Amino acid sequence: MAADQIKSHLTPADVSKIVPLGEQMHASSCSLLATDGGQMCGQCAAFSQVVDARRASADTTLHKNTPLRTASKQQLIDALKTERHSVSKLKKTVKALTKQKKELVSIDDTFHKTLTGIMDERNENASEFVQLFWEEQKKMHARTMSGHRWHPMMIRYALLLHSQSPAAYAIIRKSGIMKLPGETTLRAYTNAIHPTVGFNIHVIMEIKKEADKLPPNQKFVTLLHDEMSIKTGLVYDQRSGELVGFLNQPVDELPTIEEDLATHVLVFYVVGIN
Repeated sequence: MAADQIKSHLTPADVSKIVPLGEQMHASSCSLLATDGGQMCGQCAAFSQVVDARRASADTTLHKNTPLRTASKQQLIDALKTERHSVSKLKKTVKALTKQKKELVSIDDTFHKTLTGIMDERNENASEFVQLFWEEQKKMHARTMSGHRWHPMMIRYALLLHSQSPAAYAIIRKSGIMKLPGETTLRAYTNAIHPTVGFNIHVIMEIKKEADKLPPNQKFVTLLHDEMSIKTGLVYDQRSGELVGFLNQPVDELPTIEEDLATHVLVFYVVGIN
């Protein structure tokens, strides 16, 4: 049988039936029982040529127009892995673009011109902070890179908004209508004094420093206390290396998570009478 005829009838099952004999490859349909390595029948010789050609092309990449019935098993496996990887990347890209499209808010040209005119207009009756706010917003909207350097007044304003409602602050930042500092930036200012249990001497000194600036009638205050509910859980304090969230216990008593997680705190605070 000629090599072309064997190649047309060769199937993967036939390739798996090829067994080594000495230094030569013989097909299972060998017509000669060879005892010497130098002997090979015509069918085995043609069969060996086809197998060598198949093995030589086994490591090549499967072309998109190659018929699947002529591809080897390894080529099909590699092609399937590549296709799965490509599909996975495309799905992630489509998901990211869809999410980005939902977060964008489109406005018409009239509203855009009106808003731009308000921001560009210099109102003589406006306060200095309002003018500063619009200038900062224009500057931040024009920038695309991260690492903004915020004006101290914008930091103070952002701290005020965040203290009123952290959830509303997050919604305003996510909408993109107003540019505001991130919560990580705010945390660097709000944690200037490390909070501790009990009366914090640093807080008392800060209150005293602020009270020295007040007129005499505003120095009359009252000391109040109240119970405040807190979220039960543990937080790792990077400064002290402690787990915050347990009840206050003596040093010789170890806390247990099941019974000694704090749920409420007692807060003392100063309120001016005037």
